[in-house]
Amino acid sequence: MKNFTLVMGVLLLGIGGCRSYDVRVNGFSEVPRPIMDRASMYVTADGNSHNPLFVKEVKAKIEYLLSQHGYALNADESKADYRLTFKVGVASHLVTNYSDSYFATSGAYGWNRMGYSYSYFPTLEMLYDELLTIKVFDNRPVGTAKADVPVWIGEAATSGYYANVREGVNYLLVGVFEYFGQNTKKQYEMDINSDDPRIKRIAAYK
Repeated sequence: MKNFTLVMGVLLLGIGGCRSYDVRVNGFSEVPRPIMDRASMYVTADGNSHNPLFVKEVKAKIEYLLSQHGYALNADESKADYRLTFKVGVASHLVTNYSDSYFATSGAYGWNRMGYSYSYFPTLEMLYDELLTIKVFDNRPVGTAKADVPVWIGEAATSGYYANVREGVNYLLVGVFEYFGQNTKKQYEMDINSDDPRIKRIAAYK
């Protein structure tokens, strides 16, 4: 019922002209500060994508956010301090919700003595999860460290009854970069709406 309430709130806000996303964010690392300040970053997509043009858009937005956080960009992976990979996707699953209803019932003397009954009816609906994963790898491994093991992983997700990953990725990026490089130690939930200045800036950046 919590998911249903959140999504209904999103729909009502959308009708009123203000779109809102409930974004869940996690950050993972083995040390408190795994990424150096003002380091150089090489950005690339993680794996194959059926839409390279969309991947290009997301890459540009990530590079913009990195620069806003004081990181330098390097197009040469071998010369960058870190390699950042990202993956955007959508997963779907069925959820059960319940709708309530009143209906008439007959009394002991037929329909001339009617009553009303209240009941819940289960309904199956498709819920879409929009997902973003960012991994940061150290290009300067020392000792026994391995370059293929990420020093930080950031994950963001949002759910709704329809998917608009091109819009949703802006909210996911804002969520991840709110905790970029941090070990959150727990999941944070952010209610981000379309009036947020961070959304307006990243949505305008192409």
